[in-house]
Amino acid sequence: MSGNSRPSGQGSRAPEVCEAPEWADLQLHGIRLRLVARLVLRSGTIPATSRRVLCTHHHRRPVSPDARPGRAGGGLRAPNRGATHDLHTFPGHPENNSGHNWDLRPDTGAFGAGVLAGWSEAGDRPDFKIVTGISTGSLQATFAFLGPEHDADLAALYTRTSTEDIYTERDLLSALLRESMWDTAPLQRLLERHITSELLDAVAARHARGHRLFVGTANMDTDAFTIWDMGAIASSGRPDRLERYRQVLLASASIPVLFPPVYFPVQIDGRTYHEMHVDGGIQAQLFLRGFMLDIIDGIERERRDAPSEWSVYLIRNGWINEAIVRDVVEPSSIAIASATIDQLVELSNDASLFRAYMLAERRDLDFHLAAIPDGAFPGFDALRFDTGAMQELYDFAYNAARTGYDWEARPPSLDRREWVRP
Repeated sequence: MSGNSRPSGQGSRAPEVCEAPEWADLQLHGIRLRLVARLVLRSGTIPATSRRVLCTHHHRRPVSPDARPGRAGGGLRAPNRGATHDLHTFPGHPENNSGHNWDLRPDTGAFGAGVLAGWSEAGDRPDFKIVTGISTGSLQATFAFLGPEHDADLAALYTRTSTEDIYTERDLLSALLRESMWDTAPLQRLLERHITSELLDAVAARHARGHRLFVGTANMDTDAFTIWDMGAIASSGRPDRLERYRQVLLASASIPVLFPPVYFPVQIDGRTYHEMHVDGGIQAQLFLRGFMLDIIDGIERERRDAPSEWSVYLIRNGWINEAIVRDVVEPSSIAIASATIDQLVELSNDASLFRAYMLAERRDLDFHLAAIPDGAFPGFDALRFDTGAMQELYDFAYNAARTGYDWEARPPSLDRREWVRP
């Protein structure tokens, strides 16, 4: 299948069936060929891989580097800077005006699901005006956006989902030569079961009442962080709105290298190109942007006699990682590379938290952060969906929130001299 034969309104995966290259062509892959040779020599066998499913590239039409900016499938993406969306006036407003932000790793999402359910049980969970989600958090964000009546859906999604419901592993040679190590066809089917037309109608209804839902992805072709207005997609009336909504969630949860990227069509000068999008977590571990808070100005102008109190709540479905833990790194290139990636992820998390904190302080918003305590749940593997471990994490978060969660008032990585206010 060629890139320009794809419907212009849908994101898509790489074709699953294509011819493998000749071995001579693999010389072009350099490092990958040497890796295959090394693995074959080590194992003494050649991995069995069908030529009909071994693909080394995606048949797409990438955007030319010198092309002018285009519009992706109707222009429903919200830019992360210089946004001019009409977020100022709405037909109605909720009683509680709060922002909610998600930092999600795969099955540690049980923490966020438990916090929400326990918070609902405590009876003081706000009706969020703005919800953002990234990585697997994009899946949670939709249900959080729709309110406590969907807590049971979140609980089921994050305590009963197994590894087989998310991905299947490719054989060794396919994993090395294709665009990902794993196949996420099971995750696509999971999205089809949970993200329905009726659910999108509910998202559109809240969007019409002035609530906003945003999801982040990383555009690999431009190195840009892309923010999608999910309520606008749900409300668009496009015939492909359901497919587009699911594809954005899939892209946001597609961990690079492990999961395949998702390709979105872009219209430029009457031609259709395809951009590669992956997990937004490589750009930001969570996000809140200034244009999203423009709604505060509009609401406050309408409520001059009764100004509202605004808060920002951030749930990090991971550990604070403030405790110093000595983890000896083996003197090998793979071990050092892995440790480097871990440190870069933590640096990204600190930067994302600090950006949200400074924005909240600048707008005089109360800042609240929840995260898994350091030292809790040692050995938890976030990429192996162990339903027993997920249930324990969910119960822990649920009980903590049900009795009144002890929110952090600022990013823990800051020392006292860096606080904006005591």
